Amino acid sequence: MKKILVVERHEDVRNTIKQYLENYGFVVLTASNTDDAVQCIKKNDVGGLLIDCDFKSLEFMRVITDFSTKCPGKPVMAMAASDPGLGFFAGMQRKILIAIKPLAWKTIIHIFEWSREREYE
Repeated sequence: MKKILVVERHEDVRNTIKQYLENYGFVVLTASNTDDAVQCIKKNDVGGLLIDCDFKSLEFMRVITDFSTKCPGKPVMAMAASDPGLGFFAGMQRKILIAIKPLAWKTIIHIFEWSREREYE
């Protein structure tokens, strides 16, 4: 099973995302803040990261950097409820940035599934 870490400060949003990804067969780990996210990355074999852009830039980048260092080549996606340009201020130029809209969920699932399939090649 592929483990996805979801970092989102709002519990209702975090739980909705968790349930949605679990419905597609993913094991979902969650964190409500960047400190918990960094600890989760250190303790688990995480295969993908979905993080909200609504964190301070340095905290946001610490999670991205720790994940990218421990899990090179694994997908990192940043969510923005309204303005996907926010991620560019936080250094997400080379990562995938998605404004959460209904069609974006299919893209998220496809990217995580593609990454999961690559692990078995």
